[in-house]
Amino acid sequence: MTKKPTYEELEQRVKELEKEAAKHKKTEEVMRHQAHALGERVKELNCLYGMSNLVEKKDISLEEILQGTIDLILPSWQYPEITSARIILEGKEFATENFRETTWKQTSDIRAHGERIGTVEVCYLEEKPESDDGPFLKEERNLINAIAHRLRRIIERKRAEEGLWVSEQRFRQFFENEPEYCYMISPEGVILDLNKSALKVLGYKKEELVGKSLKTIYAPEVLPKTRVLFPKWRKTGKLKDEELVIISKKGDRRTVLLSADAVKDRDGKILHSVSVQKDITDRKRAEEALRESEEKYRCLVESTEDSIYLVDRNCRYLFVNKKHLSRFTLPKGKVIGRAYSDFHSEEETKGFEEKVKEVLETRKSLSYEYRSQRDGGYFLRTLSPVKKPDGETTAVTVVSKNISERKRAEEAFRQAAALKTLTTVLENFIGDSLGNLLFIVYGQLGLCGLNDNIAQIRSNISAATQGLNELIQGTQAYQEFSSLTEGSLGDISSVALGPMLEPFLSGKPLQTYQKKRFPINPKVKLRFVYDPRQQGALSWEELPPVSGSKRAIATALQETLINAVESYDPGKGGHVMVSAKKEDRNLIIEIADTGRGMGNEERDKSQLPFFKILGMKGSARLGLGAYIARQSVEYCGGDIHIESREGVGTTASILLKVSDQVS
Repeated sequence: MTKKPTYEELEQRVKELEKEAAKHKKTEEVMRHQAHALGERVKELNCLYGMSNLVEKKDISLEEILQGTIDLILPSWQYPEITSARIILEGKEFATENFRETTWKQTSDIRAHGERIGTVEVCYLEEKPESDDGPFLKEERNLINAIAHRLRRIIERKRAEEGLWVSEQRFRQFFENEPEYCYMISPEGVILDLNKSALKVLGYKKEELVGKSLKTIYAPEVLPKTRVLFPKWRKTGKLKDEELVIISKKGDRRTVLLSADAVKDRDGKILHSVSVQKDITDRKRAEEALRESEEKYRCLVESTEDSIYLVDRNCRYLFVNKKHLSRFTLPKGKVIGRAYSDFHSEEETKGFEEKVKEVLETRKSLSYEYRSQRDGGYFLRTLSPVKKPDGETTAVTVVSKNISERKRAEEAFRQAAALKTLTTVLENFIGDSLGNLLFIVYGQLGLCGLNDNIAQIRSNISAATQGLNELIQGTQAYQEFSSLTEGSLGDISSVALGPMLEPFLSGKPLQTYQKKRFPINPKVKLRFVYDPRQQGALSWEELPPVSGSKRAIATALQETLINAVESYDPGKGGHVMVSAKKEDRNLIIEIADTGRGMGNEERDKSQLPFFKILGMKGSARLGLGAYIARQSVEYCGGDIHIESREGVGTTASILLKVSDQVS
């Protein structure tokens, strides 16, 4: 029979049971805590695993990864229903819809290359009991740090990938669009790729060349050279400006300069080349043409009868051709490098140096005649600048042509022409002016012998004396205007033409070169005309100042107007029309009449001294007006041109240089 437990035993047993129950309760609490902690760790692992899955997605952007990470954060914290999160990266924000910044916040910096580039933030929207890190668990601190760290690695990787992609795109764009011929060649000499420029010049489609041997594109004559260059490239990884000839599908040849680099893997093994061929075909042709041109030029320079030489800025000889060298009777080595002054007088050197200086400063060619003091020969020198590509003048080329024979012929012709002119002048003077005046003188003296009236005799003698004075004044005027020198007719200045011309056209008497009054026939009208349809025509108001002497211009205008007035029959009269036009820096005054006019022979002689046209033989003037007008205009640096037709009229065109301002 079983013994009944005592009270003490029962009490002891109850205590043991209570103790065991307390122990079980504690174990359950520990297990619950561990289960919770394990659940939190699972959430953390899910978050990090989810980030890994995001990164593995093909073609996912960094922005999508950051937004996906935000979505993974919420369920990973212990109070997901009140959790909000935000990632800030370089000013750009990615946040949950419920994000609100509160005092219950956890943050972790995202750093790259030692620089802070962003932050990860987790905020509770409500207050929660204090824990390891404010209301947050220490594991959550570790998780947010792990997220920030992993984001740093993701960002760096993504940016490296993007940089690589951009770099590859840039290389591909460069490779495809480069105007030079670009290739990728394997270490075995197989064409891996080539750009559009290469395909165009070779005339192939890409699939026809990719996978083919490199020798496909090179001309047979350069293949031995390629067999030397290829091992050199494999050894050094580089080639620079190697001249080769490529051949197209149609057989066209192009000369190129080949440069090549090697693309290697991390172990230094060559993967392929990046080769560039610069087409120099046109340059080679130009160089060949230049060589041929230089050879032709050298032959021309050495075979010509002209002296050709080159001098520097200090007038030292840089080159002399055979013809010029023969004038020195010295070998070329004794001339090159020496100064012009070593072979010429001080006077000749000074003149030459001034011309060289002018060419260097103006950068323009000039020509002038020069007489050698060595042999008295005449030369036409042409000095031309030698310029660098940038336009700087570094030397002067001199071409010296011997014109001694031409000068002698010109002198003989000049003397013959002068003799002919002198003969014509004497014929005009003796046959007309002198004859007319002597006839008057002898006639008046003859009347003296037939008249006993003393007063009449005195009158006849006075008339004869006046005739002789006219003759003397005419010859003096001829002497003055035939030997004009600087200052003879006054200083050259700027002359206002309008105020000078206005009284000449008013109908008032003009003044001859003898300073005598010349009344204008009332039946002859002088007027200025302006036709805007004529190219360069000027109105009265547009007349510019001209360069010249006031006396010379006034004399030329008045003498030309007087000749125009005298061209008309005094009983009929007519019109003298004055017009003006501008050509470049010249002013042309045209004085036109519709009077008697002249034939070609008379026109050609009209500006000779003492010449009168047939219809004006009876004029009291000596036939010096047109000659003096021409001399006056030439004194001002101008010219007069005469156009005339017999029975139609005459136009005298007076050319004067335009001045810058009125004096």
